[in-house]
Amino acid sequence: LSAYFKWWKAQRPFYEQGKKMWDWYSRALDFIHHRYRDEKESSDLIDQVAAFIKSPAVEENHRNGHFDFLIERTSDNTKAMALTDLMPDRVFGLRKKFEITGHRLGKFQESIVFLDEVIASKHDNLVKWAKWEKANVYCDRLGKHAEAIKLYEDLNEPPRTLWEIQRAQRMGGKIDEAHATLKTMGAMFPPEMPRAMYQRAEYHREDGQREEAIGLYRQILKAFPKAGEASGAHQRLEDFGIETGGGVIHDP
Repeated sequence: LSAYFKWWKAQRPFYEQGKKMWDWYSRALDFIHHRYRDEKESSDLIDQVAAFIKSPAVEENHRNGHFDFLIERTSDNTKAMALTDLMPDRVFGLRKKFEITGHRLGKFQESIVFLDEVIASKHDNLVKWAKWEKANVYCDRLGKHAEAIKLYEDLNEPPRTLWEIQRAQRMGGKIDEAHATLKTMGAMFPPEMPRAMYQRAEYHREDGQREEAIGLYRQILKAFPKAGEASGAHQRLEDFGIETGGGVIHDP
C-alpha cells in the first residue's frame, strides 16, 4: 500500500498541469482513509487539502462541499472539529460539529448546543433539519420523550410527525396515548390506516394482550386484504395458532 501511495504522489504533477488537483486530492484522501491509514501521511495530506480548499484555486461555492468531504475522511476527531471552523458557511460548520460530537463521539447531550445554534441562526436550509435531529436525539439517545414530542409537534408535518410522536409516547411509557395517536392518524390519513392498525396490534402483542392483538390483525385482513400489512397480520395470526384459510380470515 505504501508503494502504491508513493506512485500516486508521483502522478501529482500531471494533475497540477491539468488544473485538476481536487481530483488528485479526493482520490488520495479516499485511499488514505479507507485503505492505507498511515497516521502521518494522513495528517500531512489533510493539512494540504485544507490549504488547497482555502486557496483561490477553489471557487467559493465549492468550499463547503469540499470541506465536508475532507472532514468525513478525517479520522482524528480533534482535527475534524478544527476543520469545521474553516467552512465558509458557519451554520454548515455547526452541523458538522454536531455530527462529530454526537454521532462520532457519542456525546449527544453536548451535541445539542450545536443544534440550538443552527435553530437560532434561522438558516433557510438547516433549521428544519436541526429540529428533526434534536427531536430524534431527545427521543432515541437521551430518553427525553416529552421534550421530543414537543419538538415533533412544533415541526407539524403529519403524518410523519404523528408516527414519531406515537413512538416517543410508547418509549416514554405513555401506552394509551400512543394508541390514541395511532387511531387519530388512521382517521385523519386513510392511507396510513393499515399501518396504524398493524402497529397497534403489535403493541398489544408485545404487551401480552392477546385478544386485542388478534382482533386488530383480523380487522386488517378483512378491511385491507391487499395492503402490505395483511401479510404480516396473516403470519401473526398463524403464530397465535389461528387458521386464516389463506389471505382472508375466516371467522369461527
